Amino acid sequence: MIFLGGGGGGGGSATYQSSEKAGTNAGCGGPGAGGGGAHGYGGSGNHAYMLAGSGGILGGGGGGDAYCPGGAGGNAGGGGGCGYAMYPSYGHGNGGDGLVFIQYKILV
Repeated sequence: MIFLGGGGGGGGSATYQSSEKAGTNAGCGGPGAGGGGAHGYGGSGNHAYMLAGSGGILGGGGGGDAYCPGGAGGNAGGGGGCGYAMYPSYGHGNGGDGLVFIQYKILV
């Protein structure tokens, strides 16, 4: 039996004061959990681009604030969304590729 536990990724944070900016990307989720969400600096694409966390094997990707790309989903998870994408091809996280479990029993 396989147990896929683990906590979700921590959320990202960002601050923008005058001309100073600081921020962190969100954390990724454990094997069975989703990634953390990301928060941008402000209402301009030049002040954003913090990354949402990716999901674990079964978890979905974290969502992103405006201009922040969503995280990628794990193998069996969906991708995270984005509040507003400056470039549509980067606005969302991709879903997982799929996951296959094979179970068998040997009869003697």
